[in-house]
Amino acid sequence: MAEPRAKITIPTDDLVSVPQAAKELGVNFSTVYRWIRKGELVPFRIANQVFITVDALNAPKEQRGKGELIKQTGS
Repeated sequence: MAEPRAKITIPTDDLVSVPQAAKELGVNFSTVYRWIRKGELVPFRIANQVFITVDALNAPKEQRGKGELIKQTGS
């Protein structure tokens, strides 16, 4: 039997879609998905959509794409 999932409350103003994230970062959306698969961006899934936190997007550019994890910082 599957374990219950944790419930997390995040204001929707703090989330952007993958295409929005790609536009803001100046990369193709497939690059954002690649960073998600590699663990460099932490996604949030709501139904069948994938979102990224604004905090992750604002992380220093030196961390993105270099294999360093961009973790969500809790407030």
